[in-house]
Amino acid sequence: MPGALPGWLTRSGGEADVGSCGMERGAVSAAARGGAGGDVASLLDSLEGLDGSRLPHALEEAASAMGMSGMSILLADLQERFLLAWPDDGSEPVVIDGTLPGRVFQRGTPARDGSGRWWFPVGDGHQRLGVLAVGLSSEDPEGLRRGGRLATMAGL
Repeated sequence: MPGALPGWLTRSGGEADVGSCGMERGAVSAAARGGAGGDVASLLDSLEGLDGSRLPHALEEAASAMGMSGMSILLADLQERFLLAWPDDGSEPVVIDGTLPGRVFQRGTPARDGSGRWWFPVGDGHQRLGVLAVGLSSEDPEGLRRGGRLATMAGL
């Protein structure tokens, strides 16, 4: 079993709620719904400046506001054998070889599992980092595009 996530990937100061993501509480939800003068593109653009410890919470709120459910981010360990939850939620690591999330990580192509969750590759433009999963109600092209953008933001 792999070790703990590196310090720069972990939350500091205990549990952080969505309101501590560096934006006014509810601003992510309002922008995702098109309110408060924002749209999805400006919402996702606003996430770029967040530090790593706050990003998962802001992405989760954005996913929820866009009608996606159960967002999770899994990052690869240094040996690229396991995918680990980020932030650490105590769940078991996912083996990369032979699993759908692992295949998405290795191939860099989104895929849907049997429960309706879509898995998107997370990278920083040059390197594979992990995967992001969200529940989508259908194969709506706009929802898939938004899921891909969330995965891109997770890699920044």
